[in-house]
Amino acid sequence: MDTRKTEGHSIEYYVQLYEGVRECVESDLVALGVFAEVCKGLRMQIIQVERSSANGSPASEKQLNFLGKLGVKIRPGLSKDEATRLIDEALERREDVYTVPERIP
Repeated sequence: MDTRKTEGHSIEYYVQLYEGVRECVESDLVALGVFAEVCKGLRMQIIQVERSSANGSPASEKQLNFLGKLGVKIRPGLSKDEATRLIDEALERREDVYTVPERIP
């Protein structure tokens, strides 16, 4: 039994998953395509769980530092979600416009 892990599941799990898909279709190529889509769905589920568990966590040091660089006032107890929203809003408001200088002949 292979106990190595990838994205929360053992490799054996993915092998069994592929074999199950392969039994349902006539082509290895189709089986790989279906398997890839199923794995994408599994990854999205993992990401959603990770994001939902981070909802109440405090903002990271990197977020707080970046907010400071953007000139945003930081209130105590700022959550990761709130920090992300504030960063997005501050970046939208930024007026840093980079123009390409005209070429002088």
